[in-house]
Amino acid sequence: MSETPPDRIPSTPTTPSPATPSPTTLTPTTPTPTTPTPTTPTPATPTLTTPNPTTPTVTTPTVTTPTPATPTVTTLTPATPNPTRPDPTPPDPTTLDLFAGFFIVGICGFGGVLPWARRMIVDQRKWLTAAEFTDMLGLCQFLPGGNIMNLTIALGSRFHGLRGAIACLLGLMTAPVAIVIMLGAIYDQYAAYPPVRRAFVALSAAAAAYLLASAWKIAAPLRGRPMAIGVAARSFVVIAVLRLPLLAAMPVLAIGSTLLQWRFPR
Repeated sequence: MSETPPDRIPSTPTTPSPATPSPTTLTPTTPTPTTPTPTTPTPATPTLTTPNPTTPTVTTPTVTTPTPATPTVTTLTPATPNPTRPDPTPPDPTTLDLFAGFFIVGICGFGGVLPWARRMIVDQRKWLTAAEFTDMLGLCQFLPGGNIMNLTIALGSRFHGLRGAIACLLGLMTAPVAIVIMLGAIYDQYAAYPPVRRAFVALSAAAAAYLLASAWKIAAPLRGRPMAIGVAARSFVVIAVLRLPLLAAMPVLAIGSTLLQWRFPR
């Protein structure tokens, strides 16, 4: 028997062994606690600023010697008084001024328009002096018609002729006519009530007192004129005391006072 050469010996097949799985061990990670590190604040070191002393500046005041002014001598010339109008002379009223002035007089003139008219013409608006108003009123009393109506027309005509007379008349009559119509209708319904009667008595007394005060003001320009005061006193006795008819007394008083004034001008 022949020997099989060693390189001819069949090799035995090797069966691979299955790999044994190695179990994986999971080790839990332990969290490491973080210890907070306290921060200590560093105190700020104050910085001291040393102020630099400022050298004060001394200002030497300048003394100014005032120059004496030469006084100016002003010669004052005394003004010549104007007996007819106040100084300075107010401008003449326009037509609208006349209407507005007498319109206010017509509204306020309860118990008599004449005192209100004198107050407006002489004291407030200064359209006439007190002497001019007295002279114009004396002239209007001799004319037919109401004294205040004649005075209104005369004043308007003096400044603007016919236009001024119409403006004054309309201003004086517009408001009173409307007010009288309205109050007449009211009075017709409530005239029987005692408070209404007492109110009218009080209004009459106040109107009489205001009329007397206005008469005193109207007579003021007669001071220093004995002849005019005598004529006024005689007129008062003839009309108020003796109660002679006005139609007969006025012509005699007018003619007599005119002759006396002509004969004795002072």
